[in-house]
Amino acid sequence: MSRILFLDTETGLIDPLPGSVLELAFVVYDPGITEEEPQTFHARLKWPVYQVSAKALEINRINLVDHDKWGVTPVQFCKDLHKWVCEHVINVEQPKITLGGHNTHFDMRQLMFILNYAVDLECFEARDLRKVFLHRMVDTYPIAHALHESGKLKIEEMGYNGSIDLPCLTKALDITLEGTEVHHTAMGDILATIQVYKKLVDLMRS
Repeated sequence: MSRILFLDTETGLIDPLPGSVLELAFVVYDPGITEEEPQTFHARLKWPVYQVSAKALEINRINLVDHDKWGVTPVQFCKDLHKWVCEHVINVEQPKITLGGHNTHFDMRQLMFILNYAVDLECFEARDLRKVFLHRMVDTYPIAHALHESGKLKIEEMGYNGSIDLPCLTKALDITLEGTEVHHTAMGDILATIQVYKKLVDLMRS
């Protein structure tokens, strides 16, 4: 079974724009290995000008003053991510990797925007990264939707309002979030999504 690189982003706006992608996190999931401490990568992006809404900052609990102190530029982010990917993600047997998440297409758009932005600034690491991530994606949303339609996943009493969001799934699957596993933080959402993915796979097998 191939490994999956789960990702999540926190943004100031829905559409990817310079200054709107604020936080990205990645976790390597290997279904063949049980690890207490998975390989992780987390970064905050620093911009000359931020394009955000007050509502998004409230939801994501981001203070731009503190965020700016710890943030890195998009180019530095790509350099750091490239180093981490080469050390912990890709290898001779798996030179490319599938991305995973909840509503993965949204996060993939944000990531590709950052990579393209850095490429325009002649960041060679960003150009290499675009070749590493496969266009194929794993997404817990359509998996959950299919299981709900089949009657295997009961979510009506878990805040379901027509859209199967991550908090709804963690409640339905009895997943307890502890420590950094907090909704609307990039790392917290990834760790929750991986637990959701595992339980959805178990439901399909049952």
